Amino acid sequence: MRYRPLSDTGIDVSVICLGTMTWGEQNTR
Repeated sequence: MRYRPLSDTGIDVSVICLGTMTWGEQNTR
C-alpha cells in the first residue's frame, strides 16, 4: 500500500484512504 504525506501535518495517509475521502465528499452533493 502506498502512503502520501498529508500537507504539512506530517501524517502519512494511504492513497486508497485519500481516494475514498474525496469520493465521499463529491458524493454528498
